[in-house]
Amino acid sequence: TLASGFEEEIDQITDILKSARMMVFSATINESMMPFIKKYMPNNKLIDIKNDNNLQIEHFWIPLKHKSRDERLLELMNIINPYLCIIFCNKKENVLHVAQFLRQNKISCIEIHGDLDKRNRRQVLREVESLKYQYIVASDLASRGIDIDGVSHIINYEIPRDFEFYLHRSGRTGRMNYTGIVYSFFDELDNEYLNNLSAKGIKPVYKDIKNGELVDAKERESRKNRVRPMNEKVKQAIKFVPKSDKVKPGYKKKRQEKIKKITKKLYQEEARKNFFRSKKHD
Repeated sequence: TLASGFEEEIDQITDILKSARMMVFSATINESMMPFIKKYMPNNKLIDIKNDNNLQIEHFWIPLKHKSRDERLLELMNIINPYLCIIFCNKKENVLHVAQFLRQNKISCIEIHGDLDKRNRRQVLREVESLKYQYIVASDLASRGIDIDGVSHIINYEIPRDFEFYLHRSGRTGRMNYTGIVYSFFDELDNEYLNNLSAKGIKPVYKDIKNGELVDAKERESRKNRVRPMNEKVKQAIKFVPKSDKVKPGYKKKRQEKIKKITKKLYQEEARKNFFRSKKHD
């Protein structure tokens, strides 16, 4: 709710209930919630039910390598044969795009996103439970708000913006003593994200797709010559997004998104200049 733009409404309610005992429950508590908790729960006690990352879930990361996400997705789907797979996208528009793309390639699927009303959502779940579909294309609504049994595979068409959503997505599989597999596509701009995953105890295995097969790939850290230039671009991007004196819930996430967008534009501009520079020498 805090991340959905209801900060002011919550602020008004909590201001009325100052004498009430307040409790906050969440599968994950990220940094954006801390200003709220410190403001209204200054003497808070944290009860953390420790749960090691599911060892029954394997995390495979596949580089895009200048290919489109659609190309990589189709390559991967020609290799795997899941019992039930959820393909996660960050936006509803991308959910619709991926679903249409799969159907164009004669792959049957169904989509779930926030614009579906309850009746249509229940209909989708009934069809999924009857095993009518092998693939579900979904927004993060399905990572938290909907319970789907029997998910054997997860594909992150796009990496979720928040680490917590990566956990929620991964948590759709590997349940009830079954194993699960999570595939994620990444590019060089995701190095910091991958470092954070490793720091949180998730150890991704790097794979590549060659000749229609999944093969082991070199460790990302060994490619330092490709990581170093990115850091310079990030430094340039940070200059365009100065820090604000007034910090609201979700500020850090929004700032990181802006930095990432600007960094990507800087790379695109550099690639464009290099292209025209090479044309002059031809």
